Amino acid sequence: MRIQGQEIIGTTIMGSFAYNTNSRKGIKLIIPSDSLIFGWTNNIAETIRDSRGHYVLSSCTGLYVFDSNGNILNRYDYFKPSDARSKELIFGYGLSALDNGIILQDNQLFFSAYDPIKNSIDTFYGARNPEFKNAITDSNRELRTIFPGNKNQLFIVNDKKNSLDIFDFDSKRIFSTPLTFNVSADLDNFNSKDRKSTRLNSS
Repeated sequence: MRIQGQEIIGTTIMGSFAYNTNSRKGIKLIIPSDSLIFGWTNNIAETIRDSRGHYVLSSCTGLYVFDSNGNILNRYDYFKPSDARSKELIFGYGLSALDNGIILQDNQLFFSAYDPIKNSIDTFYGARNPEFKNAITDSNRELRTIFPGNKNQLFIVNDKKNSLDIFDFDSKRIFSTPLTFNVSADLDNFNSKDRKSTRLNSS
C-alpha cells in the first residue's frame, strides 16, 4: 500500500484499488483476462500512479495501465491463458517512477518501461540500454540485488566489490560506496526469503 497525494493505493491478490481521502471516493482496478489466467493476472505486486494520473499495475502476468476512471489504456501480457497449465506464472515485481515520468517495472525481462506521455510500453527496456543492463547484472549475467528508488537512481548491491553501487539514469554513470559489513553473507539470507528486487521507498 502507498500514499500518493490524496490517494491511498493498495494491491491485493485480486486486483488493485485506490481511495481518495478528500473526495471519499474509491475505484477498483480489475484486469480483464481469460478465466484460465484471471487469478494470476490480477495477482498484483505493486500499483503506482503516473504523472498523468494513470494507474500502472505490475502483476504475475504482465504490465497494465488504467486511466483515472478505471478503463484499461494499455497492457503487456507476458503469459498466454494456455500457460496456466504448464508454467509458473511469475513475471512482474516492483515499480519505480523516474523524474522524467517513466515507470520502470522490475520483471523477468530485466525491466520494462511505461511512458505515460506516449502511452507506450517498452517491454525490453533493460536489453535496449546496455549501460543499465551491465550495471544490474554480474559477470555471469545474473541479476544483482537491486533497490529502485527515486531521483532517477537505482541502488545495486555489488557483492564482488562489497559495495553499494548507484546507477544514475540521467548520466548513465555508476557511483560506488563501500559497505562496512560482509554483504555476501547477508545476501544469502535475504535472497533465500525474497526476490532480488525490493523497493526502498515510496513516492
